[in-house]
Amino acid sequence: MVAAAAVLAALVGSKLVSADATTYRVNARCNLDQLMRWFSSDTGLWNTYWWTGAGILTAFNDFAYLDDSVKDVYGHVWDDVLNNAPNNRPYKMRKARSNDDVKRYTGWTNNFYDDEGWWVLALLGSYDNTGDQAQLQAAITLWEDIDDGFGTHVCGGIPWKKEPATTGPLAIPNSLYITASAAIANRVGSNTRQTYLDAALKGWDWFKSSELIGSDNLVADGIDVDTCKSRGDAVYTYNQGSIIGGLVELAHATGDDSYLDTASDIADAVIADDSPMVQDGILVDGCDKDQSCDGDGIAFKGVFARNLRRLYLARPTDSWKDFLQNNAQSIWNNDLSLHDDGCFNGVYWAGPYTDKDAPVAQGIALDALTAALATTL
Repeated sequence: MVAAAAVLAALVGSKLVSADATTYRVNARCNLDQLMRWFSSDTGLWNTYWWTGAGILTAFNDFAYLDDSVKDVYGHVWDDVLNNAPNNRPYKMRKARSNDDVKRYTGWTNNFYDDEGWWVLALLGSYDNTGDQAQLQAAITLWEDIDDGFGTHVCGGIPWKKEPATTGPLAIPNSLYITASAAIANRVGSNTRQTYLDAALKGWDWFKSSELIGSDNLVADGIDVDTCKSRGDAVYTYNQGSIIGGLVELAHATGDDSYLDTASDIADAVIADDSPMVQDGILVDGCDKDQSCDGDGIAFKGVFARNLRRLYLARPTDSWKDFLQNNAQSIWNNDLSLHDDGCFNGVYWAGPYTDKDAPVAQGIALDALTAALATTL
């Protein structure tokens, strides 16, 4: 562990360089070099859950888009993931509740629509970096599986799971559906883009009518299946970030800046001093406050950081820039361990460093470092 005031020595690209908390590019690259130690070309995956693997690939994509040297060293990652990940993912089979039959999901699909949404966005990020039509087509094919799920629950929208059919819709699969649909519309030709734009608009209409965005401009987690309206329950950072990303894509697809207005309201509510998701200026989920984050919750903050970056690039705002930079600096000052010739970042951005779920924690830190870097370019 290194004291906050110290000048840090970090190994980056096999060259010893001097780094401090504001050298975002150097710090992001040192983070990435360690993250890649956990990547297997044979499986096309990091040692993590399935959906969080998509999140790590997205963090990788976002930094690579800003730093061409990443492509020179790690350019193999895109083909490795595309060709190998679908055949090596965990949880290929599950047992249906209604009988003892075992259902096997093949390729990128599984029983969770939100898992599929994360991978659509990751594949689109790979396409943005490579221009490889195979990446785009994989994303579109997976999106079609999600689209088939829209409206299959009595409350409409995208349910969390395909089976059991009684599982209701949550905010996250629906915000991902909006984002993925609009993102594809922004990347395909004019002869097909309307299909995806219509889907994004349909998803947004459902999201609004379900009242998932509260009067406080924060996004709730789920729907009451009796009323088909928001439960008004726990707020998580990733729910806020995911819909912000969707609104940015919708604004780009339609040319309508009112989507950015809504995204801005959500962003401002999240980073406000009295927000339940900020503690001493640093982004937190509930589990950060008592340092109990585990499993899925470890990945949430990265989703917000990467999508606040996207909103900032669409509508530069000083308060968002300051927030992103402060969080990146806190990671480097308080949540860093230098050992084994690597830069290790932990789960809690205000510190202390912990090696819990290391690849996922490393990935969300890369999201934050990349976001801060983007505000300086």
